[in-house]
Amino acid sequence: MMKRQIIGSMHVGLHGSQADLHNPLYAINWFDTRMAWLYHLYNKLAVKDVLAVGATPFFKGEVCQRVHGVASLSRRFLLIVRYPNGNSFLDLLVKRRFQALSLLRMLAIKKFSFVLHRRRDTVKDISLPSMQVGMAYAVHHFASSQSMEEEVNEILALMPEVGVRLRLASEVAAPLASKSKKKGWKIHSYLTQKVILWEADEKATLQGFLVGTYAHYATSRNNSFVGMLNRTY
Repeated sequence: MMKRQIIGSMHVGLHGSQADLHNPLYAINWFDTRMAWLYHLYNKLAVKDVLAVGATPFFKGEVCQRVHGVASLSRRFLLIVRYPNGNSFLDLLVKRRFQALSLLRMLAIKKFSFVLHRRRDTVKDISLPSMQVGMAYAVHHFASSQSMEEEVNEILALMPEVGVRLRLASEVAAPLASKSKKKGWKIHSYLTQKVILWEADEKATLQGFLVGTYAHYATSRNNSFVGMLNRTY
């Protein structure tokens, strides 16, 4: 485990293998908000500290349509941030300015799911292209007993030759844990065991794929949710 002292007897840590913790990690933030405007303000203020530890925003989007899955697995926002490694993420958490700004995040959000992932797609660690007008996105998060490499192979076999692209395939690598003087280490719960991020040139093309060829695959996974996204970063 990698760990840091936050303040006083409060510690935070990351559970994961050395190989995972010392390679790029993707923070999957999946949440609703009480005050969306306050959360967006927090993002603008906190990005300076995020960039200072070598991290970069990867994707930010808002769910605009539920395609498959029960409402309890849905959230309004998806934010993905890439960290060079686990130490980079923990370095962010010990920054006093970031800790102060995090009070805004705590006020702004609810139903917050957070976990660090490793990429398992065939184009590892490639950034998303800059935003383009008209592009469509969708997220699929789910659980399964198969390796993510096996999942990716199945998914690639379903993809059409043109129009739809796999932009991220990742799975849990390092759950967040915390410890205080009165309590031992506690691993924080999360919803997103495995995540697929889709992109397409046209919304209709992506919707057609998700409700057609991809539908059986998506609905056969455990705790599965598929939603269309409006990309905001």
